[in-house]
Amino acid sequence: MHMARLLDPSRELKGYSLAHLTFSYREDLLKVKRKIVAHLESKLPPNDPRYQTLQTYKKLFLNSLVKKSMTSIFGRAKILKSGGVGKTIEIPSIVEMHTNKELLPKWIEYSTLDAEATFFLREYLLSKLKEFEINFEGMKNLMDLYNKYWLPLGETLTDMERAGIKVDVKYLEVILFSL
Repeated sequence: MHMARLLDPSRELKGYSLAHLTFSYREDLLKVKRKIVAHLESKLPPNDPRYQTLQTYKKLFLNSLVKKSMTSIFGRAKILKSGGVGKTIEIPSIVEMHTNKELLPKWIEYSTLDAEATFFLREYLLSKLKEFEINFEGMKNLMDLYNKYWLPLGETLTDMERAGIKVDVKYLEVILFSL
């Protein structure tokens, strides 16, 4: 998503979710998908089992790339205390989606489509960032900028989110109450 923000920071109303990006760039992503599949196909001999798997993939999935939101797949109306159906849409917990026999196939499909959409979106954005030329600190394109600044920052933020950060609450209170 950071690559998409760097490429087009004006998408605020359209959004940067995977579902929004795959919808907005659908035709471009399908071109990338077809190109990658054709490249893989050219590298495999027809008697290779992977070639046969690729043929099946082409037949079933080559011309589709649909990323649906969790709400559209798993959303269900909230049951009210009265037993009636409410207007609020709820999504089951991750644990329930992983363990409920009825939800598990949907979860696997959702996860697979998520991974596929992420891969092809990354490939598309990578090519677009390489096309956008810049001349700054020896960098030649936006992909260089992304690799030099945005990627390390993203990794640092992810590490901070995973490990947490120490906050001096008493010092914050002093600052807040002194305003």
